[in-house]
Amino acid sequence: MISVITITNRPEFIDNVFQNYESQVWKKKELIIVLNSEDMDVDSWNDRAQQYSRVFVFQQPEKVSLGECTNFAVKQTSHNYIAKFDDDDYYAPYYLSDTMNAFQNTGADIVGKATTFCYFESKKALVIRDPGKENQFVNGIVKGATLAFKKKVFNNIKFPDLPTREDTVFMRKAKKKGYKIYSNHKYNHVYCRRNFHDHASIVSDEDILKKSKLVSYTDDYKTLVQKIPKN
Repeated sequence: MISVITITNRPEFIDNVFQNYESQVWKKKELIIVLNSEDMDVDSWNDRAQQYSRVFVFQQPEKVSLGECTNFAVKQTSHNYIAKFDDDDYYAPYYLSDTMNAFQNTGADIVGKATTFCYFESKKALVIRDPGKENQFVNGIVKGATLAFKKKVFNNIKFPDLPTREDTVFMRKAKKKGYKIYSNHKYNHVYCRRNFHDHASIVSDEDILKKSKLVSYTDDYKTLVQKIPKN
């Protein structure tokens, strides 16, 4: 019923990609992985994929933009709902269940999180990023790592041929065409900032911290962000 898509050019996150998918309580799902580099070992990813149900691995040259890779991934999907998973973030077991509940309960065309948890590995700090934007329809956008949408939106709007912010442009075009964007609660996802400086985001740690509220200094952030849906 829902297709997860992950675009990656970082082999070091292979475990995280598969763990996020396999842990999901929502069972009617599939995973489309696009390796955005010819240097990545597609055989090792295919070997892992064979251990799971309905996981498919594709490869695109590095010259193909993130936006075009996303379009390619969506075209491989079988279901009417699409959820984007970043390769390095944490998606708790009830993440997809929350997403599907939001679609069914609100009638939204796009679901995500405008308020999110963020974990700074170097500081061991868990914060709430952009607080106060939960459980409501939004005029703006949701965070790209939490983007989920009905396939009918994609049938009318494609992701732009851009290396970054392709999801932002996609959502803004969808909003202009009258599609409804709903910001779910912040739980069951964590935007992870690693110790190294090659994160896909172009937003600095300092910019995030300016708009964030400290939750805790902890090694075990996962238990603090999990929430079981009521329905």
